[in-house]
Amino acid sequence: MNVVFSSLQGVVVLRDADGVYSWSGQFNGVDIKRAVPSDDGKHCVLLLDPDASKCSAFENLLRIDRKGAPLWTAKLPTSPDVFLDVISTPEGLLATTWSGLRILFDQDTGAELKRTFVK
Repeated sequence: MNVVFSSLQGVVVLRDADGVYSWSGQFNGVDIKRAVPSDDGKHCVLLLDPDASKCSAFENLLRIDRKGAPLWTAKLPTSPDVFLDVISTPEGLLATTWSGLRILFDQDTGAELKRTFVK
């Protein structure tokens, strides 16, 4: 396993020989459900555990740098809502929400590029 991202805050992302990622650590005391590191290892998109907040709108998708500083936080399309999953695609980050939307985000800026209702 190779370390492909680590932050001063204790987030560590590993990639095994098959290309599968695993991660450890928390972000601001919240468990990480998925980590998507950038190709250069300088940044990482984190999907925080959607059940970690009692708020009706929990903006739980963000990109951090090696210091652990947030570079952007994805805006939720509705309230109440939360992001449930995220994957990296050649077009950008593809995230799904509890409300049934699939949203394509620019990985560098967090800007919404496209949304599709899938429920």
